[in-house]
Amino acid sequence: MSTFRSDNKAFSQLMQKGKLEMPFSDFEETVMCRIQNEVEPDKKIVRPSKISFLFFILGTTLGLVLNSFLQNYHQFIFGMSPQNILLLFQVGFVLVFLIQLDGFLRLYVKRRRIA
Repeated sequence: MSTFRSDNKAFSQLMQKGKLEMPFSDFEETVMCRIQNEVEPDKKIVRPSKISFLFFILGTTLGLVLNSFLQNYHQFIFGMSPQNILLLFQVGFVLVFLIQLDGFLRLYVKRRRIA
């Protein structure tokens, strides 16, 4: 029983030596405020991400409607044949679509990481 008490006393002394002193009196509060300030801007992207998704869908729909309109268009514009106009529009549409899709996916992943 005496070894248990001496071991317990030794353990208590060891724990007292391991006590951590805070560098400043408001250290914990300062750290928590800093963490909160870093998280708050991330929460502010939730609503704009919903609006971003809406405009992504609307833009894609408008692009597809314009594409079908240009396929049925048979007049020259600025001296360019309808096939060249359609090809330029489709290349531009695909490039813009892929760039916007990449940005939207990055925003979605960031939003998922927050929530």
